Amino acid sequence: MSQHLVLTFLSYITTVPAPNADGMKEAKETPYTNVSGEKTRTTNESALRYLLQELKGEPISRIFVLASKAVRGEANRFISAEMGGKQVTHLEYFRERMRKFIPDIDHCMPEEAVYPYDESETVEEALRSVAKMAQWIQEFKQGREDVILHVDLTGGMRSTNMMMLDVVRLLEYSGVRIEHLLYSKLDHGTGMGTVEELGNVYELFQLISGAEEFVNFGSAKALKDFYQKQTLPPQLQRLLNAMDRFAEEIKLCHYGQLEQAIVELHDAIEGFHAEAGDDVQSLLMGRLMARIRKEYRELIAERKLDDLRVIRWCLEHGYMQQALTLYTERIPEYMGEHGLIRQTAEESERLERLVSEDTMNRNRWFYLLNECLPRTDRVDKHLKKYCSLIKDNAIQSIRKKRFDMETWWEEMAAFLADHSLACKDEQRLKSQLALLNDLHSNPHLLRELSNPVLNPIRAVISHLGQEMAELEPESKRLKRLEQFLLTEMKNEDLCKWMPIPCFNDDLVRQYPHGARAHEMILDGIFAPSIEESTFLSIMDKYVRLKDERNHSNHARHDQGEFSSAQDLKDCMVEGLNELEQAVSGILPASAPDHAR
Repeated sequence: MSQHLVLTFLSYITTVPAPNADGMKEAKETPYTNVSGEKTRTTNESALRYLLQELKGEPISRIFVLASKAVRGEANRFISAEMGGKQVTHLEYFRERMRKFIPDIDHCMPEEAVYPYDESETVEEALRSVAKMAQWIQEFKQGREDVILHVDLTGGMRSTNMMMLDVVRLLEYSGVRIEHLLYSKLDHGTGMGTVEELGNVYELFQLISGAEEFVNFGSAKALKDFYQKQTLPPQLQRLLNAMDRFAEEIKLCHYGQLEQAIVELHDAIEGFHAEAGDDVQSLLMGRLMARIRKEYRELIAERKLDDLRVIRWCLEHGYMQQALTLYTERIPEYMGEHGLIRQTAEESERLERLVSEDTMNRNRWFYLLNECLPRTDRVDKHLKKYCSLIKDNAIQSIRKKRFDMETWWEEMAAFLADHSLACKDEQRLKSQLALLNDLHSNPHLLRELSNPVLNPIRAVISHLGQEMAELEPESKRLKRLEQFLLTEMKNEDLCKWMPIPCFNDDLVRQYPHGARAHEMILDGIFAPSIEESTFLSIMDKYVRLKDERNHSNHARHDQGEFSSAQDLKDCMVEGLNELEQAVSGILPASAPDHAR
């Protein structure tokens, strides 16, 4: 059986002289059209008796009362004829009066369920009362199943309804189920009262919250929940379907479906504006459409999917992973489609052939910028020596406990300079070697393989997997680690786990992650139609963001480049700005002769 709770703000009782009872008073009687039995004598009584009728015999477990000074005050006591001449406060009268209808009133409305409210308190103190009452109800709910709260919004001062609704919203947010919201209305012309259900009025909060949720987060869940049990006019149903489809596709990043969802959302919003009906639900939604239309204007204005606009929308609404995915997958295509990349007929033909053979069905521009390699072997012919300097010089010296970072780096730097190479991430390489060196002095660092200190070599540890976990003590783990690095790790594996060298010139030094694109430009595979420095700046950010996406998608232990979501967002925004400027023609075109 459900546990039924009631929250009420106790009203000051209107009293009149009792007939034939000198000096005694009685509460004024009021008949209610939908409360059976005798007339009511207190305002809150009407709501409670109506609720008892609706519960059809199910008992009320607890009545929580906000009681002002006036209803608790000794100065406001009166001699009640109904109570046999007993002198009572308004609170005491209410309790005794309700005993007729709830015999165990002392159990379900104990003193600890009455919250003393001071009507003269400040706004801050009133908020404290709201929070305190919500806390009381939450504490009572703990450990009880199927708890339902019913609320009487009738009593109290003019500001009371706002306070009561605040309590209800707090409780609903924390998971308390709200059912009946009641208001006792009196027709002064007829003297008749009616208890009204305010559920539909209260649900307006949910509608507004749903619209706000869609505006801020692109989610249609609250709107669906609000409208799920209602029969809606066609134009409103179409709008909700379009909102829901957009919300789903933006989460899933299905590009083709997202494009169609944006078209549908555009048409539904404009269609609703043109055909809005006169029914209550359409009128209510109509009042919210100006904000929705304003927030989505840039995204849907042209009735098509614009990659940069969608990515910006995702960033502004907190969809970082979706923004990162769309940036990684769509920016190459955007660059190609908007003419930032040019190819000779021969190179274009070659690319088409490669793409046609691609089993992963990647688009041509993504394939070009991510899969194609430079023709000139500027790095590979020196890779063996580079790996030897790391394995045979650095790691071997570490193993023999005679490694000196400064001396070793001088040798590495000289080699790189002699062959116009640069280390792609010098800081990362040094941190990896420094950690390996430190493990000889502090092998206990390998005791917990999840230790974040080990992140620089996390990929190698993960590759050895369970084998490392089963080795004890730590010295055996260190020995196995060094054995793998020196004798088992192939050069191609080393280049996966440690920074690889890249061709070095002024542009590569400035944009190290654009090195491969720079070499492809030198080889005539393609040419940018904008300044190469701008193109490489865009590519440098793209490669860094693609690497970050790989870190997050594969749940790697090692930390990516970006230490905060804001840093990641700033990089994407900067890249989007560069792309927009390039496409708009603000930056002049300049391509090398071989691509013209």
